[in-house]
Amino acid sequence: MRYNDTENNVALWEFHNGIRRNLKFSDRTKPFMLDRAAWHDLKLVVDGASFKTYLDGALALEYTLGSAPGPGRNNTPPNPDLLPENNPILRPPVAGKIGLWAKTDTTSQFKDYVVSSTK
Repeated sequence: MRYNDTENNVALWEFHNGIRRNLKFSDRTKPFMLDRAAWHDLKLVVDGASFKTYLDGALALEYTLGSAPGPGRNNTPPNPDLLPENNPILRPPVAGKIGLWAKTDTTSQFKDYVVSSTK
C-alpha cells in the first residue's frame, strides 16, 4: 500500500519476483490532499483475503484478493498477470512479507511502524 503525494491517491501494489504491479488505485474523483509538513497515518488491515487501507483514519481503498483488478491508467485493460486465475499469488490465503518502500525521487520518513496480528 502506498500514498502518492504527486497524484494524491492511495494504491495497492504487488511485488513479485522483483516486479511491481498495481492492483488498485483509490477513487480518483476524491483525491487526498495532504499537508506535506505534517505527519500522516497510513494503515493497512488484512483480514483473510480482504484489504482495507485507511489514510488519517478515513477509509481510502478496499480490495479483496480473487477480485479482478479494474482498468489501469487511461482505462487500459489490466495486465493478464493481474487476473487471479492467471496468478496464484493473488489468490487467498494471503502470504508474503511486510516492508517499507519509497521511490528514489522522494523523501519519506517512517515512525511508529507497527505490525500486529489478531491470531
